[in-house]
Amino acid sequence: MTNTKRWFILLSVALFTFMSTLDTSIVNIALPVLAKNLGIMTSQSTYAVVVYLVVIAGLLVTMGRLGDLFGKVRLFKYGTHIFTIGSLLAGISPTLNWLLVARAVQAVGAAATMANGFGIIADTFPPEMRGRAMGFVTVANPLGFIAGPALGSLLLSSFQWQAIFLVNVPVGLIAIGLGALFLPKNVQSNAGRFDFVGAVLLFGALTSLFGTLEVSQNIGFSQIWWLLVVAILLIVGFVLYERRLEQPLLDLRVFLNHGFSLSVGAGLMMVMTNSFWNLLLPFYLESYRGWSLSMASALMIIFPVGMIVSAPLGGFLGDKLGKYPLMVTGLVLALIAQIGYVYVDHASFTILAIFTVLTGIGNGLFLGLNAATTMSFVQREKMGVAGAINSLSISVGQLIGVVVPSLILYGVMSHLAGHTITTVSSASARWFLPGMHAVFAVAFGFVLVSLILVVLRQRKVK
Repeated sequence: MTNTKRWFILLSVALFTFMSTLDTSIVNIALPVLAKNLGIMTSQSTYAVVVYLVVIAGLLVTMGRLGDLFGKVRLFKYGTHIFTIGSLLAGISPTLNWLLVARAVQAVGAAATMANGFGIIADTFPPEMRGRAMGFVTVANPLGFIAGPALGSLLLSSFQWQAIFLVNVPVGLIAIGLGALFLPKNVQSNAGRFDFVGAVLLFGALTSLFGTLEVSQNIGFSQIWWLLVVAILLIVGFVLYERRLEQPLLDLRVFLNHGFSLSVGAGLMMVMTNSFWNLLLPFYLESYRGWSLSMASALMIIFPVGMIVSAPLGGFLGDKLGKYPLMVTGLVLALIAQIGYVYVDHASFTILAIFTVLTGIGNGLFLGLNAATTMSFVQREKMGVAGAINSLSISVGQLIGVVVPSLILYGVMSHLAGHTITTVSSASARWFLPGMHAVFAVAFGFVLVSLILVVLRQRKVK
């Protein structure tokens, strides 16, 4: 296979990785408009986000296993078609129920592409080029998540809300065309049977867990605590059932591979930290500091730009010089940035830009190389499930990274105020900064844990 063909394969995978994660966040900015145009309450409009997230989470491992059984390329292609059709259906939705069904269709397609994309790249690129390739794919993931609100605002300022979904259709058709031309021939493994019972148990467990975390942000945990109990029982049932099978949906023995487990854990910590930053900075810049939207956007765009530059460069250097030193460098830069955020008060644009550059470069150096390292610990016939687990850890990290900082921020603010605070306003602004500092202190701890896991992994695999 020529290098040109490899890079077109990478482009096809990266496009759908970007689109899948973009649709996780682009809807958030449109929720008030959705509520108004569909004639529903704002709280109901959030279901358009929840359905997409929980269906992806519930299906990622299943799609990865199907990729291992029937071919990762085949599942990826199916996913591209399903996602594009779901986007079209969402863009012509006349009612909320129609929109929710369309979002579920989108999520099925997104899960199929996200679960098998990493495995396709690992199969396509030799080890000496894998760091560069994973760097590009890794950039596409957080870039889609972060770019969602900005792109959504741009589209809503010129078009109706349907545009945030319809924009996926032409891009999806381009990616489908690239896939038809350049994706390698499907390699099918007929060895093994599909574990349907395990798939149902895991889907129920993860959708219950994600549903609890998502919905509790709107209506409070006390009203849906029972859903968390259901999730725990289903998880326990899934683990016990899977341990009895010779050909399980998720071979739990993959976690006995210390290199794989430590890599997934390290990546999870960093994804959570990124979500902390993405959630808190807009409140700090606009609500606390009173900056204009354009000025705040100018600062926040530095993060993805830093990743776009550093991830491919880090992948190239990692392939040539070794991945471990660059991953450690990236994590140290991210640690320095978190310390800066912990102590920031009324810092200038320049100082904040320095912290943001460090965050972007640190993540760019670490995440792509960590993804490449993660897949290097897995046998080829397990790459579908391993890639799905890696993608699932990203989804879990993004969700936890939204829930946890909210709990910390409003918990600290409520403690200092002596009464419950659930929003950042002019009346509660005086307690915001201590809450933000507490959040970034926890973020520092997460990055430190990630660094420790990477060092432990290096010692164990020597």
